[in-house]
Amino acid sequence: MPVILCGDFNDNPISYAHRTIAERLTDCYIASGNGPGISYHKSGMLVRIDHILCSSDFEPYGAKVDDRVGNSDHYPIFCRLKYRPKP
Repeated sequence: MPVILCGDFNDNPISYAHRTIAERLTDCYIASGNGPGISYHKSGMLVRIDHILCSSDFEPYGAKVDDRVGNSDHYPIFCRLKYRPKP
């Protein structure tokens, strides 16, 4: 079954929870983003705790964090996904 999982995990990409989930899913930012991908920027903490993960049914490309949004402590992260159905 094709899976897209996204949200605020409150965990960075090297955390146990993220590593466990990403064993079977692709981290779209790691696969197609550039730079640190900071999505949380409050109180001097600059980390990526918001994630988009997908199953191998998708090919991620162009992942980005939109750091122009200033009315939240999180920046939105987005990614394009190309659906590649399995035969």
